Amino acid sequence: MSESNVNKIKKEYPNRVAETLFDKYLYFSTQEQVEESDVYVISPDAIDQFKQNYTGKKRIKVIYVSVSEWMRKSRMQRRGDSEVDIAQRLAFDNMIFNNAEDLADFSIRNYVLSDTVDRIKKQLKLWEKEKVGRRCKKQK
Repeated sequence: MSESNVNKIKKEYPNRVAETLFDKYLYFSTQEQVEESDVYVISPDAIDQFKQNYTGKKRIKVIYVSVSEWMRKSRMQRRGDSEVDIAQRLAFDNMIFNNAEDLADFSIRNYVLSDTVDRIKKQLKLWEKEKVGRRCKKQK
C-alpha cells in the first residue's frame, strides 16, 4: 500500500487496537471489532500492541496454532501458488512466527483440524472455569 493510503486508513479508523503489515498488506482491527468478536487472528508482531491498546472488558488469551511447513506448502500447491511464491511465503512465515510460541498462553500443533478445534474448546472451558473460580473466591 502507498503511504498516502495507509495514512488515509489511519485517519479513518483512529480507534485501531492493533495493526501490522503482513505480506505487503496492512491489517488492523478496531476496538469495536474486538467487542463484536470472540476470536481475533493476529500476527505475533501485533500482540503486545493489542494488549496495550485494547481497553475493553474481554480477557486476552493468546493461542498459537502451528502447522508443519510440509502441510502449509502442500496447501499452497493445491491452491495453485507458484513455487517462487511458496518459497517466499514460507521464508516470510518462518521469520514472522519464529518466536510466536513464546507469546502464547496455549500452543497446539494442528494435525487434524477437528482434533485441534476440540482441544482448543477444552482449553477455553478450562480458562472459563478458572475465571469463575477466581470470581467465587473474591466474593467470599
